[in-house]
Amino acid sequence: MVDTNPDYPGLRSLVEDIPDEVMKEFQELAIQYTTASNQGGVNAAMQEILGVNMDVVNKIDDNMPKTYMTDQAGIDEMIRQLDKKVPGLLKRVKTITSNSNLIFSRLEDAGYISNQQKQLIVKEFTKIETELEGIQETLSRWVDVRDTGNFFGFHSNTKNKATF
Repeated sequence: MVDTNPDYPGLRSLVEDIPDEVMKEFQELAIQYTTASNQGGVNAAMQEILGVNMDVVNKIDDNMPKTYMTDQAGIDEMIRQLDKKVPGLLKRVKTITSNSNLIFSRLEDAGYISNQQKQLIVKEFTKIETELEGIQETLSRWVDVRDTGNFFGFHSNTKNKATF
């Protein structure tokens, strides 16, 4: 334990019953986000944590077919980075969501957040986990299709949806 300011009790008493590996995942995610965003804002944090190049994403939003034709290498690299980084992020988020009641109840008990804020945080982390699971599944299929060169690797998993 490091006592950074002896005039304040700190957060140690709040987190002492939260397993170290859970706090480690939470801290590493917070540090990674903070460091990247301090160096280059939210876009830099998205690049660092997810592998998302927001410049490429913004081009895609403007005109997907044109962007893919003119920046195929950038899109392919972003997909590979997403495929590489999403599993680690998902692991961290799952650690947080599976311990979210413990983590955020302690913050609520200490008066740092309200019950309403706690419920919102837990809900949002759960949504993030669900979205990351979907992203990971889709990305893995996209990378497999790109790596094999089988661009006709579509299959129908529902009546109205075709996916890689």
